[in-house]
Amino acid sequence: DVIGVTLLGEKTVLKTGLVGTNEDISDVDAAQYPYLQLVFHAADEINLTSPQLKKWLVEYTPAPEGVLTFAGSVDTQSLKEGETWTSTYGFYNISEKEFSDSLTVQYTVYNTTSRTSQISNKRIKAPTPGLESSFDIIVNTRGKAGLNNVKVFVNPRVLPELYYDNNVLELKNRLDVEPDRINPVLDITIDGRYILN
Repeated sequence: DVIGVTLLGEKTVLKTGLVGTNEDISDVDAAQYPYLQLVFHAADEINLTSPQLKKWLVEYTPAPEGVLTFAGSVDTQSLKEGETWTSTYGFYNISEKEFSDSLTVQYTVYNTTSRTSQISNKRIKAPTPGLESSFDIIVNTRGKAGLNNVKVFVNPRVLPELYYDNNVLELKNRLDVEPDRINPVLDITIDGRYILN
């Protein structure tokens, strides 16, 4: 059997009962089903010894493949609430194929104190084979007092790619944000004199 698998992992049986040694599956739409699952059915009701599969060979054109890189420190960064944190990442194309479009970068800041997440997206230029695209993640720390985890995911199953596991980097307790503790002071004068009442 030939089962088509979408980018989201949904499975559809495309062909069943194939018995030939050379089967043409070129009519399967690779854009709709970038992954295939093959099922081998074997039975021997006379000798009760099922035949063993020697090899399967599927010829295909591979998808591009990239890997997320980070050269910064993985130590916790201390900031005061309201400051902006910036970190530089890269996405390296380790394949010989080009991505069909620009890439989506999804980054999540999870505050462990309030147990809230802020999810943001940005687009980056897809790197050509053998090259890297650098990009910055900018986070405003307002409302994020306490420890924060930062997770970056390049191409979160938007475009076909061989593997997605190497596109994710999660740094636990990345940002330690000190909350505001001092109220603002408001001083009012009229013509340079303080008012009494």
